Amino acid sequence: MKKTLLLIDGSNFIFRAYHALPPLSTSTGTPTNAIRGFLSMLRVLMKDVPTDYVACVVDPKGKTFRSEIYPDYKANRPPMPEDLSVQIPLIFEGVQKEGIPFLQVPGIEADDTIGTLTKKAVEEGFNVVIATGDKDFAQLVNDNVLLVNTMGKDNSWLNSEGVEKKFGVPPEKIIDFLALMGDKIDNVPGVPKCGEKTAAKWITEFGSVDGLIENAEKVKGKIGENLRSALGFLPIARQLVTIKTDADLSAEVPSLESLKLKTPNRAELLDYYNKLEFRSWAKELKKTDVPGEVTPLETSTTAQKRAAVGAAPIEGDTLDLFSQEQESEVKRTLEIVTDETKAKELALHLEELVTKDGFEFYVLSDGSSQQEYIPVGVAFGTTDGKTSYVPIDNDVLLAQGLTLGTFKEIFGKVLEHKKPIKCGYDTKYMKHVFANVGINLAGVSDDVMLESYVLEAHRPHTIEKLAANWLKYELRGEEDLLGKGAKKLSFSKISVENAADFASERVFIVSRLNRLFKKALSDDAKLEKIYRDIEMPLSDVLFKMEQNGVLIDTKLLDQQTVQLNAQAQKLEEKAFEAAGEKFKLSSPKQLGEILFDKMGVVLDGAKPKKTVSGNYSTSEEVLSELAENYPLAKIALEYRTITKLVTTYTEKLPKMVDPKDGRVHTTFEQAVAVTGRLSSTNPNLQNIPIRTEEGRKVREAFIAAPGCKLISADYSQIEL
Repeated sequence: MKKTLLLIDGSNFIFRAYHALPPLSTSTGTPTNAIRGFLSMLRVLMKDVPTDYVACVVDPKGKTFRSEIYPDYKANRPPMPEDLSVQIPLIFEGVQKEGIPFLQVPGIEADDTIGTLTKKAVEEGFNVVIATGDKDFAQLVNDNVLLVNTMGKDNSWLNSEGVEKKFGVPPEKIIDFLALMGDKIDNVPGVPKCGEKTAAKWITEFGSVDGLIENAEKVKGKIGENLRSALGFLPIARQLVTIKTDADLSAEVPSLESLKLKTPNRAELLDYYNKLEFRSWAKELKKTDVPGEVTPLETSTTAQKRAAVGAAPIEGDTLDLFSQEQESEVKRTLEIVTDETKAKELALHLEELVTKDGFEFYVLSDGSSQQEYIPVGVAFGTTDGKTSYVPIDNDVLLAQGLTLGTFKEIFGKVLEHKKPIKCGYDTKYMKHVFANVGINLAGVSDDVMLESYVLEAHRPHTIEKLAANWLKYELRGEEDLLGKGAKKLSFSKISVENAADFASERVFIVSRLNRLFKKALSDDAKLEKIYRDIEMPLSDVLFKMEQNGVLIDTKLLDQQTVQLNAQAQKLEEKAFEAAGEKFKLSSPKQLGEILFDKMGVVLDGAKPKKTVSGNYSTSEEVLSELAENYPLAKIALEYRTITKLVTTYTEKLPKMVDPKDGRVHTTFEQAVAVTGRLSSTNPNLQNIPIRTEEGRKVREAFIAAPGCKLISADYSQIEL
């Protein structure tokens, strides 16, 4: 297997880390949010791309050759925030103490250092992974070079096909693509009003910037005028956005062997953690038994477990990120089962699997709430890649699948079989779907969402993210199939073929993920115990709690709504009196203008700066700081507390009561909090207020059924 070189765009990561975390500091006042965020990002990245060859690259101080080409290059960049600038040296120190080779080459931007190392590594037979959120690097992608952006919302891994899909042009056209759009961050002018779609369209139509320049007169309208006004600068723009691949790095990187991970000095790293008060990391480090030295920033036990599975590669589930060169051993096949004879044959086959390896399933449903979801179709899958989709349709005249009654008759037995041989994704939800039509789903052996949660609680657990993170597979999202907003379709309104392919793909991914996760869990007895003895049984308990719901007194809540609205009105009148005029107290913009413009209120001795939206911040933190000295701020806080009780609880909860049983049915989210705590959604019953008198009254509306009692069991001290 080829060696892999991981190149980290450190400059990009630093700013993302700074903005990702709230202000943090040591007891002596040293800011640490960017340091903590940056090193945390490195830890995650090293898990995603396990390799011995790494370089973290940052921009040098001062100007580079691009400033000679264009003096205004990067001229519009604001100065670095002071609380970030003091963290930069400590970030650099931390990277080096963690054992990661660090590069800051005088006169050469990080992009060009990375570009040059990429070319050198490919020439020497390496694969290269570039970790960045900067689209400029897409120009370097080829069969041996990938981009990874695990810190971004899209969690993308881009090869050549991915670049073309994302930007509309292949990697070799990215330079022209960037030149046309320009770069606001680097102050590189492009064609005014030319965005990604226009740039891609022009390149597709004319082939290149040169071809576009030759045919500029053919582009009509205002955008054509903009293009012709920019023609003189486009060649310069192209120079500015081109990443150099021939920079002189001989002094800094005599050979790629100099970029191997180093073994950190335990004592020095511990001092560093203690100095910055990173107590959890220091505690973690103290557990190492080897005196003097520690293992380099770990490449993740879970990543190593993934690699172990690579011995028998299947589609995607190998750590070789360049596995498109390999032939997959398992291919997905799909059969759509629409008649009773085929359905009975499938059910018999599934029943046979009860005594063997079991099977995977995935349910498509329609409905607006937990108690109303009904199945539209079910996909069944096996480890050999065979998938079957059974559509369920109650439209007897225009039925495209089995009626619900027929489905229950044929598949009810195997779905209710108690032997643990079924695997799914978010099976608690699927139990609700089946329960709503009288099928008691049982015998669930594995849930890949919970497996993922136990293995990597800090990561997202949507099935799309799991496919991307573990299998490097881009799974089509629900929005791609159904749309979104007011025009969103339901699964019953799309063709059976589209629904079948969607569900089939998911059940296939569930099978691949389960194979990986079971192997990873089996290698760690503690994690497997948590999964088998806690998370899986808890899922059944939560399902029953969600089915049972909680009884509420809607009449009492209606009375409280009237009372709270009356209190809110009185607070409004007090606010008008304090301000000397009427205004919309619920408007943060108007409240800010009254406080800081009209009344001249100061914060820390000065008028506060406006936010990016152009308004003053009137957050709870700001108002709490002002409340002691300014009555209006205190009134505004009380008003917000009262109105939130109304909109979130007293007015909203009665509307969420299920008319069938008079109860509210929440959803307990089992795989969200990194700490392992549950959360509650639709509605959130976790944060019913208790600190104020009004909040405690809301709790009185939660009642027990006749002959029953509510019990509060607080186990916060259970460890004692």
